[in-house]
Amino acid sequence: MNSLLTKIVQYEAFQKVHTDLSAVSEETINNIMTSFKRALQENRSAIAGSKNKDQLRIALMQEQLIVQAQASQYLSITDEFTERHKNLWKFNSKAPEIFFETAYDQLASYFQSKKNLMHRKLEADSSWYSGIKDSAKKMGSLVNMAVKGANQLSEKLGGQKLTANENVVDDKSIVEALMETYLHPNDVSLDIGRMLGQCNKVYEEAWKKELTAQQPDLERIIPHMLVHKARGNVDLQFNVGATEQILMVSIGTTVASVLALAAGWHTLTWAILNVFPPMAIFVAALTMVTGFLTKESALKQRKKQIDDSVNQYYHYFLTYLDVIKLKELGNRSLREHIVEAGESIIGKTVAQWETALLGGLTIDHYRQLNAAFSRHLLYTQEALDQLAELEQK
Repeated sequence: MNSLLTKIVQYEAFQKVHTDLSAVSEETINNIMTSFKRALQENRSAIAGSKNKDQLRIALMQEQLIVQAQASQYLSITDEFTERHKNLWKFNSKAPEIFFETAYDQLASYFQSKKNLMHRKLEADSSWYSGIKDSAKKMGSLVNMAVKGANQLSEKLGGQKLTANENVVDDKSIVEALMETYLHPNDVSLDIGRMLGQCNKVYEEAWKKELTAQQPDLERIIPHMLVHKARGNVDLQFNVGATEQILMVSIGTTVASVLALAAGWHTLTWAILNVFPPMAIFVAALTMVTGFLTKESALKQRKKQIDDSVNQYYHYFLTYLDVIKLKELGNRSLREHIVEAGESIIGKTVAQWETALLGGLTIDHYRQLNAAFSRHLLYTQEALDQLAELEQK
């Protein structure tokens, strides 16, 4: 019994946490312990002045009530932070889809607009003889191959090339020319770079909204500080107004700094485009439109070629956007970058909450403090149990 009473009155349960937290914020833990000891000051006199078991039991029960009241204040802090932290992780599990669903919608609209534009160009240029024209262009590729072969043979025989221009005939079909004009990588990288920048803004605004909603409830965290002040105990110097302002400002800077790409969205898009096969792959499967096709059937055939090629381009881009690892993102895919960005936002946000609200300590420090309160209550209960055993003898 005496050893337990010694542990209780000497605050043995708090010795380690006081030492550990003093190394982090000595002022804060000293304020907490001073406030705690003042709350127990009268009861300490009751324990020391107990003349019999009944008085000691009442004093120990009073000790429990006071300690539980004190502990609940700090427990509310850890509960509040834990709940908010959990909600942020829950949001982060679905946040990347906000970015990618926006991107998918905008990309689908973008490539559809390109198809529509090329369809209109075809309609304006199409005539009954355009099928023959494309056939002639494709035959021109045979001429080009023959010229190239002649050059190679001439060089092997020790001579020079017969001609420096091996593409003596423009063998691009109308569809290929349109694809090259309206889906040129330079233009696509700029356009999609702008779109991804807009997706980033949508994602950023979603995070800002969520962080605003998940800010710790100051009415739940701060009151015990104000109660301490009203009792004449130590003022922990929490300024609620300033704290709210700090949190609001930090939300924007945290999200923006984490999501910012050093290279920029255009550069990132260009990097993605560079891993694509050459544009020729997308049009290599185009079938020749022969001369006997009618104007209507030729136009329909070319539109289908455009649709197939653009669709393939679109799906390749979606795949690479989602899975390809890029050195510009530290050998991560864009999806991995977005997921890790969310994790970083959570970490930085919680750290800012702790800085603004917890007097230099972290939420883990408060959990350590809660464990000390629980240990102190355990000592008190053990003393009451031993006292009950003595009374039964």
